[in-house]
Amino acid sequence: MWQVPMVISPSMPSGSFLIGGFQQSTMLLSRDALNVQIAFQNEDDFVKNLACMRGELRSGLAVPVPAGILLGNFAGVTSASGRKAA
Repeated sequence: MWQVPMVISPSMPSGSFLIGGFQQSTMLLSRDALNVQIAFQNEDDFVKNLACMRGELRSGLAVPVPAGILLGNFAGVTSASGRKAA
């Protein structure tokens, strides 16, 4: 819409929107680097030629300029099921 990139997210309720200048008003903070571990010791993984993999990334999102983000609802918008959005 109006040359603004859009992302559809299942975590956003139907009829709601979130818009902002994310590059100017948010910061992504990483606590640790990406950590990936692979193991073959789980029950019969060696016999079945399987591997278990665990990945972890610890980060957080800071919003030092909350005025740069707007969250709201579209008035009169109905969801795909025909129910009116809250």
